Amino acid sequence: MTRQQLLDPCINIRIGAAILADADRQAACIFNTGRAGCRNGYPDKVLAAAAGMARVEQAAAPPPAPSPQPPARPACGPLPFDLFERAAHLRACAERTPDAGAEAPAAGPHNEASTEQ
Repeated sequence: MTRQQLLDPCINIRIGAAILADADRQAACIFNTGRAGCRNGYPDKVLAAAAGMARVEQAAAPPPAPSPQPPARPACGPLPFDLFERAAHLRACAERTPDAGAEAPAAGPHNEASTEQ
């Protein structure tokens, strides 16, 4: 392995992963037998169990929650562009709509259905 090859990110990550995998195996041996080099299969069992747990956790994960929908506006017509007219429109809409779930009347002071301007 040359220095130039070690600077390649793919090769570097692959070698780092191999080193960490070997360290996991050695740690399992030390935990099980008290020495680094064991041949009783314990490290393989530990790694297989860890892989199985990861699959179980992934399968048991709840599906992602749907994105929240914005609250529905009462049907009071389109909002005016001008901020002062918009505020007046929203006040009038709120007065005509006592609760958020009720439909507002079709005609109003700033509504398209209204004949007054």
